[in-house]
Amino acid sequence: MNSIRLTARVLIATLLIPVALAAQVKGRMGAGREFGQSADDPLVSEPRPVNDVSVLIQHRQQLALSDSQFLQLVSIRRSVDSANFPLERRLDSLLHVERDASSTFRRLPADTLRHLRDIARSTLDALAANIRPATERAHSLLSDRQVDMAATFEQQAREMAEQEAHDAGRSKSGIANFGRPPN
Repeated sequence: MNSIRLTARVLIATLLIPVALAAQVKGRMGAGREFGQSADDPLVSEPRPVNDVSVLIQHRQQLALSDSQFLQLVSIRRSVDSANFPLERRLDSLLHVERDASSTFRRLPADTLRHLRDIARSTLDALAANIRPATERAHSLLSDRQVDMAATFEQQAREMAEQEAHDAGRSKSGIANFGRPPN
């Protein structure tokens, strides 16, 4: 609960930073920025973890899932979605802060950026931690042949998510990279 309050306070504080602070920034890199981290680096750079259970459901026909398997997978996905909902909202809020700052040509202070990137990393880690056991439960419902096919679909989904995050980071829209400089 304290982390939510802290996150809310940080988000509110970053939105209320006066434009005059942006005028204090010296040069392109700005005072206090780390080497190799420009003010234009996106806030979120890593892709959101792929929900493998959703991938299994999307490929129901190819995996030849029985009705029982399908219903159990839907139940698992719902529980993961419920656990991940507040985390997804937190990531969306961070992206909103980034968009607001860039739309007003305001540069966030380096300490604030660092803190927001740390929040984003921990949020992404928590999402992955919620998905991992659900994926294991889902795989336990499948035959060996289905698990092998599922691994292919899951890898394709991860590659697609990474490509989308890479593209978004380069265009500065959508999901961007948390603190990693663009390639």
